Amino acid sequence: MNKNVIACMIVKNCEDTILATLNFLDNYFEKVVIVYDDSVDNTGDILERYRNRFRIVYNKFVDFSQQWSFCIKLANEMDEDYLLKIDSDEVYTYTKFDKLASLMKLNDIKGLFFSRYNLQNDFNHYKKTGFPDSQIRLVHKSVRMNGKPVDEGFVLDGKIMGYSGCNIVHFGHVRNEKNLIQKSEDRQIFADVDNCDGENMKKHKHWFLYRNELW
Repeated sequence: MNKNVIACMIVKNCEDTILATLNFLDNYFEKVVIVYDDSVDNTGDILERYRNRFRIVYNKFVDFSQQWSFCIKLANEMDEDYLLKIDSDEVYTYTKFDKLASLMKLNDIKGLFFSRYNLQNDFNHYKKTGFPDSQIRLVHKSVRMNGKPVDEGFVLDGKIMGYSGCNIVHFGHVRNEKNLIQKSEDRQIFADVDNCDGENMKKHKHWFLYRNELW
C-alpha cells in the first residue's frame, strides 16, 4: 500500500472502465483524490461505493486543465509530497510508487515519465492513435498544468527523468467491445485488467500499441 504518494483522477461518463481503475487504486493506495462532474451514465453511482474510502469531490467541468488543477489543489492540502496521475480507463504494471518517490526525493527529481500502452481493437495489424506513448505521471506536488484546455500536460520546474520499470495500460478504446472477443487468451487480458494484475499484463504484449520497447 502506497502511503506517501497521493493518487489523483478526474472522472466523467466512464462507467464502462472506471471500476477496474478504482479497484486498482483501492488495492494499492492509501490516499486517493477523485474530482468528478455530472455524468449521464452510472459513473456517479459507482463512485458512491468508494466515498468512504477515497476523497471524492464535485467540481463543475470547464476543461481538462482546469479540472486537473483543482484536483492538484486538493492534493496539496495533504501532507504527502508526491502525486500520481491516473485516468479512469487505466491501470499500472508497477505498484511500488512509494519506492520511486523516495528515489525522486533523494535525487531531487520532480517528475517521472512512464510509457503508456494502448489496447487496440484490431488483432491483425497495428494502428497509430492520437495518444502519446510517454507521459509524466509521478510528480512532486509543486506541479502545475500547462493551461491548455484539452492537453492535460504537467509543467515542472526541475529534473524530469524516464523510468522503464513501470508502464501504463490504457484499455478504454476496446472496453466496450469486450463481448466481441472470442479467443479465451484474448479475453484473459480483461480479466487481468479487472484483477489489477500488472505483472500478468506483460504476457499480453501483442495487444499493445507502443513506440518504445520497454518489456
